[in-house]
Amino acid sequence: MVGKALRAALRALGRHATSLPGKVALRLSPGLISKSLSGLPEGVVFVTGTNGKTTTTSVLTALLRAQGLRVLTNASGSNMRQGIATEILNRSTLGGRLDADIAVLEVDEAVAATLAPEVHPRLAIVLNVHRDQLDRYGEVDTTAGLLAKVAAATTGPVIFDIDERSVAGIAAGLPSEQAVFFRSRTIPAAPPDADEISDAPTGGPVPQAAPVVQLLSHRDEQAVFRLGEQQVTVPLHLQASYQVADATAAVAALYELLGDRVDTEGMSRALAQVHPAFGRGEAFSVSGGTIYVVLVKNPHSFNTVLRQRDYDVTQVMLAMNSEYADGRDISWIWDVHMDAFRPAGVSVSSGGRSYDVALRLYYDDIPLGRVVPDLEAGVRAFAHGLSADHPGIIFCNYTSMLAIRPVLQRLAAVQGGPDEH
Repeated sequence: MVGKALRAALRALGRHATSLPGKVALRLSPGLISKSLSGLPEGVVFVTGTNGKTTTTSVLTALLRAQGLRVLTNASGSNMRQGIATEILNRSTLGGRLDADIAVLEVDEAVAATLAPEVHPRLAIVLNVHRDQLDRYGEVDTTAGLLAKVAAATTGPVIFDIDERSVAGIAAGLPSEQAVFFRSRTIPAAPPDADEISDAPTGGPVPQAAPVVQLLSHRDEQAVFRLGEQQVTVPLHLQASYQVADATAAVAALYELLGDRVDTEGMSRALAQVHPAFGRGEAFSVSGGTIYVVLVKNPHSFNTVLRQRDYDVTQVMLAMNSEYADGRDISWIWDVHMDAFRPAGVSVSSGGRSYDVALRLYYDDIPLGRVVPDLEAGVRAFAHGLSADHPGIIFCNYTSMLAIRPVLQRLAAVQGGPDEH
């Protein structure tokens, strides 16, 4: 058990770290997470899957807070046990009581498979299964098996996108009353392309159940949802279709948690304030221009962003590390459609694996301006050539994104612009 004095010290440290205090606390008290979360009156929600966890968690947290609930969440995106434990320390009294009604936790797929049987979440959102870190997850069937364990350990509804083929097998393995579906497509799903086919785990029919929440339309920054028998029009400033799907998943979870108790006016106010989660399309004003930062951590997420072309930019930077949180094996970059960068090419390749990226571009005949392994130097070099007429975008994986954001914030502040918007 973590003593009061040590808990106070760890809480103080936790204000400036995302995982170290939790790592220490778990060494001293391995059952800290399950013990702390067991007393929450509204239970625990897990958000898991390969892509979209941070945005979904952020939107659902905002929705629940707008309903008057005190929400514990790992907003930093630190989704391993130590990150969750750190958030618990930050929100606990010295006596160990959590200042929260409900927990909404983004949880790494492998961690979720072992944590769910300890915590028994009240509700889980299982977003998708795509090829990811081969050194941690193996192939997609392995990841699907991990998420099936999360679903089996959940005591209440498990929420799926009815058009997401990759999770159909997981949904099929649950009792029909437990598998709950939403629909975020406003037009029929197109036939799967080669990427989606290779991403799809084996087994499981496409669900035939009716979605309890459906996105009916999304245009001019307004969304129309059907919640059960009710139709609701709300503001929604997210533009990318995959982010809209994440928001729809959050609305479905809200509806399942609260049902008829949902205050639609509060829901509308919360959605009006929703913007991309950090590193998921943020825009920074630097050098008189704009730099977008987009997290891409596997071939599906990268190819989806490239295919949708949601950003009007003229210059590109690629930033890749291979720390544990990224996956040591970044061979997945060979499955990315780099030809999308023709003819202008890539201005800067940076990060610990910058030369691997440079080699990938070379074999696809993509022009590359500079290789700058140091991330801060790479960002500064990239920002130097931008202007209002030449905005830029940085595609980065997780740890490189964490390093890049503070650099952009400092550059924006020095130049007198907002640090982010």
